[in-house]
Amino acid sequence: MAILKSMGMPGRGIRGTYLFLYGGIVFLGLFGGLLPAWLAANALARAMVTSTGMLIRLYFPASLILPLLIILLGVFAVYITLRTGKILRIAPVQTMRETGGERKVRSVLRGRFLAFDIAVREIRSGRRRYAAVCLISVFLALFLSVIGKMGTWLGPNGEGLMNTFSVADHDLGVQLFNDTVPMDEIERIINWYSPVRETYELAMQNVTVNGQQYTANVLDDTRWFHVLSGDVCDENSILITDTVANELSLSAGDPVQIASGGRMETYTVSGTYQCANGMGTNIGMSLEGYAKIGDVSGYIWCHHYILENGGVRDYAMKYLQEHYRGVDAHTNSWSGLDGIVSTMHLLIALIYLIAAIFILIAVWLAANKLMQAETEKMAVYKSMGLSQLRLRISFALRFFLVVLLGTAAGVIISEVFADSVIAKIVQSFGIGEFHSGFSILGTLVPLVVLPLLFFGFALAFSSKLKRVSIINLISKYEE
Repeated sequence: MAILKSMGMPGRGIRGTYLFLYGGIVFLGLFGGLLPAWLAANALARAMVTSTGMLIRLYFPASLILPLLIILLGVFAVYITLRTGKILRIAPVQTMRETGGERKVRSVLRGRFLAFDIAVREIRSGRRRYAAVCLISVFLALFLSVIGKMGTWLGPNGEGLMNTFSVADHDLGVQLFNDTVPMDEIERIINWYSPVRETYELAMQNVTVNGQQYTANVLDDTRWFHVLSGDVCDENSILITDTVANELSLSAGDPVQIASGGRMETYTVSGTYQCANGMGTNIGMSLEGYAKIGDVSGYIWCHHYILENGGVRDYAMKYLQEHYRGVDAHTNSWSGLDGIVSTMHLLIALIYLIAAIFILIAVWLAANKLMQAETEKMAVYKSMGLSQLRLRISFALRFFLVVLLGTAAGVIISEVFADSVIAKIVQSFGIGEFHSGFSILGTLVPLVVLPLLFFGFALAFSSKLKRVSIINLISKYEE
């Protein structure tokens, strides 16, 4: 840069060169990622067909993708322009006198912890060189923590989805369509598989709320509703989802008119509850409240059971389906759920794999740059008797310490903000509340795996240090 300025090249020209160089690389990276994204989307679509029977037609959303890529390119261009602004203020003589901008630090080197102490010393003296690695780890930890939280909420068998879309928790549901099968016999069979801890009845009926059609979830025991805010409903009130509240502009205390089968009554909204069936287009009512407008004596009731041993529910359901007709036996699931859950787990695993590849590339680029900048120091450390292995471990420890700090920051940010951000996103699907809580996948895995991956890759790339020696350094200065 000093030579270019001394030859008369203006600072703006050098700045433009940087903008063209890095901007061009960013352009290739952004648009080069479209093909892998298209291939991954096609693979997921094929997996959805085989696992759920859902055919997803793919198309390239140019009106959405291209403006987004242009915006990202503009963000990078602004960043590069700001970062290269100081070129305009640097004179050639000043540039030639610069020594690399390292800070002089006083750091104790202990023989027993020499590799660790050297790592801390180099981080402190060249902190600007490690800032990028720290920022990368913050964003990776934040992203993987959010993905892990969603995976934990989903559960190994889709429990998160099942509980969200269900009116109330249950292990097994049984609905009779005639009186040929006595209910006491069904319950004896269920108790043979597992003692029943709790039971209640549910009816799902079509009603109109202020003239708009919804599904009414009617419970004979309203304490099982997933109430989010307000109070549980009674014979004169109803519960609504966030979706219904937004569609009809309702809140707790508002009166509503509900009709079914030609009968209409006025009720009061007591609060909101969670049920994403029909993307949240449903309301909750008590048996006494629905009896004012509908018939509660027919075969509309489904008996729900919460078992002491929920793991046997599939066996009980299968037995009832095989031995009784006129009975609908089901668990807290639906057709295609297993395929959706397995596809989501596959997607999460793919994201973690892509993150590992990204870390490999990031470490490769950063390690090469750091080793070039610190060749002289490495040679001096070798001349002091530091073995190649301890030198490599010290080099990898720098990545480990910096990434551990960045990962901790990313996980903390995720713990504070992730649930609220995800909740805003999933509201459009009728899910009124999202709470993942502490999770191994979302909290511990990024905190442990990211520093170890950076450490392992840095240790592998540090094999180049075996070519560094004090003799080569002396030869370099003699030349």
